[in-house]
Amino acid sequence: MIKVLKQMAYWFFIVFTIALISFLVYMTIDEWHTVAIDKNHKGYAWGEMNDNPWYYRSATTYAVYMFVISVLFVSGIVSILITLFKKKKALALKIALYLWAFLVVLFLSGHSESL
Repeated sequence: MIKVLKQMAYWFFIVFTIALISFLVYMTIDEWHTVAIDKNHKGYAWGEMNDNPWYYRSATTYAVYMFVISVLFVSGIVSILITLFKKKKALALKIALYLWAFLVVLFLSGHSESL
């Protein structure tokens, strides 16, 4: 019974992590595309106003930041899927935990005064 619950918790955590990170990949790529490709800068307050995070310094900085984040997230998802395909469940769990830690770092970097 306990083994079944552990398995269910493991798969819930892995699937939830992949779903959340996939959604964040979609959002960051959409932001990158809006700013870098479409050059749609309406509604963005660039510069040192309104206590914006450091990556709002310019449109270029923001676009690069969003692109790098999306590449890192995709790398994490692909890594989890590869490790699951190779039946290395412990490694997949570690990668998922690293992705959660990366989310915390992103949150904190957005609230830092400067970088």
